[in-house]
Amino acid sequence: MWIPFVPRFWLFLIFVVPSSLCAIFNLYHFIRSHSLRQGLNNHVIILLLCFGLLYNLTDITWLIYFYASGVPLSSTPWFCLLWVYIDYTGFLLLLLLGAWASMERHLLIFSSEYFSSRRRRFLFHYLPMILIVVYSFLYNLIIFFF
Repeated sequence: MWIPFVPRFWLFLIFVVPSSLCAIFNLYHFIRSHSLRQGLNNHVIILLLCFGLLYNLTDITWLIYFYASGVPLSSTPWFCLLWVYIDYTGFLLLLLLGAWASMERHLLIFSSEYFSSRRRRFLFHYLPMILIVVYSFLYNLIIFFF
């Protein structure tokens, strides 16, 4: 079913404003509170909030502008390629980080020995998040620009 641009505009606008405000509020509290910032279970949530907010403020905002005016913010090929890159990278990144968050929660609850030493904490906590972020950016960079 095809939805006209005006209802799409209002649907996106109605949901992106509270979503962005909630992300800013939660990110502020996660970063400001030492105990929340230090908790291993919150690191992936902080990453999700950061990248989700960035995705809302770029890709979704450009989409809202497109639905309101009927033309993209800039019609240059470079901007369109950048827009597609941000859209696919943001979606992939949020999807993979969400999947990792659920797996890591399971490990933190049922197999906490994986995080007992600094080396194991790096291997099973920090390295997967780093690899997910690097993979998302590099994969789409290679696909779209090379």
